[in-house]
Amino acid sequence: MNFEVNLPLVFSILGVHLLAVMSPGPDFILVTKNSLTFSRKAGIYTALGIALGLIVHITYSLTGLGLLLKHNQNLFRIIQIVGGSYLAYIGLSSLYSLFKKMRENNKVKSLSSSIAYDYDSETEVKLKEFNHELTISDISTKKAITMGWITNVFNPKAGLFFVSIFTQFFEDKETILTKIIVAFAITIVTFLYFSLVSIGITIQSVKEKYLQLEFIIEFIFSCIILILAASILIS
Repeated sequence: MNFEVNLPLVFSILGVHLLAVMSPGPDFILVTKNSLTFSRKAGIYTALGIALGLIVHITYSLTGLGLLLKHNQNLFRIIQIVGGSYLAYIGLSSLYSLFKKMRENNKVKSLSSSIAYDYDSETEVKLKEFNHELTISDISTKKAITMGWITNVFNPKAGLFFVSIFTQFFEDKETILTKIIVAFAITIVTFLYFSLVSIGITIQSVKEKYLQLEFIIEFIFSCIILILAASILIS
């Protein structure tokens, strides 16, 4: 068995993949949203789900099954419908939760104004923190991973990306070990990148800014998710 590793090829694929990962898309939006709306832990587990989803793309791309996705329009359309519909579900659920949270926040404001005369911006932020804890409970580890996995696996553009990359870079002579290292490296790099995104946007100073504009930011994220869903469904 040949145990040679084509390191230039590994780094070339990793570089192309990292550029693709850093481009804003459904994965990035979902990690950011779950990190801000729920917690850093939720964001990191969402990143894990995304990384596990990549294993599916890598597996069918390396085994040649990815060509079915590339040339079978019916299969591609099914993946489009499932992926787009799931993103639409997330976006609509986020909007529903947002409007529910806005009603609760108005109740808290009404109560505070009746018992306090010095209702300033600092008090408002503290009340938002309190209200945030009351109205939002952290999602489970399983749900965060599942959200990341489904969003990634049923993103048809991600599937086509891996099929194109592996078709272009890999030749029949490449060793099994090279393919395993590429698959492992892509999975780890993706998880680390999105975990760093989650950690970065949940530091205290960023979180405080987020709470000041919480409703606007969540509304924007929800709309972006719905736009991404529509783009997948109609593309």
